[in-house]
Formats: sequence, C-alpha cells, structure tokens
Amino acid sequence: MTNRPGRRHSELFREVFDTFHDFFQEDFLSSIKGVGDRFNIDVRDEGSCFVVEAMLPGFQSDGIHIEYGNEYVAIKAVHNQTDKVEGNKFFRQTSQYEEFHKKIYLGSIKGDEITASFSNDVLILRVPKNDNSLSRRRFLNINENQQN
Repeated sequence: MTNRPGRRHSELFREVFDTFHDFFQEDFLSSIKGVGDRFNIDVRDEGSCFVVEAMLPGFQSDGIHIEYGNEYVAIKAVHNQTDKVEGNKFFRQTSQYEEFHKKIYLGSIKGDEITASFSNDVLILRVPKNDNSLSRRRFLNINENQQN
C-alpha cells in the first residue's frame, strides 16, 4: 500500500467532522446513565382537575419529590442504591444512582390542593384547576379599515 498524504488528511478531516457531527446531533447528557427525563407521564383533563400519572418502576415514595408553582408541576425521582457482597476472600460493592425529572405546564392551578398517591410503581397527582383562571384572560380588539 502506498502512503498518500492527501488521503491521510482526508481521513483525518472526515473523522473530526464525524465527531463534531455526532456531538451536535445527539443529546450530550444521554451518555450519563440515569440523569434526565426518562419516565412516562400521562396527563388527563377531568374537568375540574388534571390527573397526572407517572410510571416510576423501582422507585420508593421517599425518593419522589413534587414541586409546584402557579402553572406547573415538577416531578423529580431519585434512586440511590448500594449493594455490598462479602465473602471469605472477596469483597464487592456496587452503586447505582438515578435521577429523573419532568416539569409539566398545566395552566392556572390550585397548588395547595394537589393530592399525591404512589402505588404499584405509579405516582398519581390530582391537580385542581384554578376557578378564576378565566379572569386572567385578556382580549385584544382588532380595528378594521385602519391603515398603518
């Protein structure tokens, strides 16, 4: 095989280009296992309230944190597990940390009246709507036949 300098530079350029392309095309946090928003959420409008169901297999209720504001609910689930195995001539310890979070915009809600339950790996939030959300609406009149 003959050594062609132009070919080597071309391959190097292609490798650098592919690296940058891959970096900007993918989520850079996806390589960090267990950090992100990887759990399923269903939101249903039941008239006077929203029902939010989050599937959180393997989590315990003490690792689930709920934050709310005037128009949103945020769910954070943390799982930290350490396993130790000791034998006659060996010792092994493994640790696993996972943290997931999602923020859900719901509009005007009554945050103080939110209820939460957790059973069979499913978190259920009942989020009452704020009755005076209609009073926050504003309308804009359109003037006809007006030139700028």
